Amino acid sequence: MADQQDHIEDERMPDIRSLRQAAEAGKQAQQEAAMLRRELMFARAGIDYESNKLGQLLYKTWEGENLDDLIQEAADLGLLNAGVESYADEYGDQADFRRNLSAGVPAGGWDEPTRDPRDEALEQFHSDRQRGVPRDMAALAAFDRIFTAAAAGDERVIFNPNTWTDEYR
Repeated sequence: MADQQDHIEDERMPDIRSLRQAAEAGKQAQQEAAMLRRELMFARAGIDYESNKLGQLLYKTWEGENLDDLIQEAADLGLLNAGVESYADEYGDQADFRRNLSAGVPAGGWDEPTRDPRDEALEQFHSDRQRGVPRDMAALAAFDRIFTAAAAGDERVIFNPNTWTDEYR
């Protein structure tokens, strides 16, 4: 009976070799996860650490965990690509939206798209002409509508030769 009890205890206790292998696999998984977190943080910051020597140096020496601090350090070193500097602003806006949503603040409303200023100007010109407004005055009013929209930043009336050639070919 004592032999039977010793045998049952031997079956319950795993051998030392398998425990060491599991511990080693756990260490490797932790190291890999840390490396991937670091790569993700540098990718989110927009830092090229593979082909840029200064980026490689920062990658090897950076010890922080805060993305904003990393972005600031990269900006100080001149490592950020154009367009990546707005990362904090982009995600800051998202954070503000989530904070407002959770606080019960209503989200911004949807604005109905306005009519094309060119169409409005043309209709205004024809209606002015039908009412007897002289041609020059009707044309000035129509151009005023287009120039006012352009001054307000309406992309539909601002001439861009690249989009124009693509759109009207």
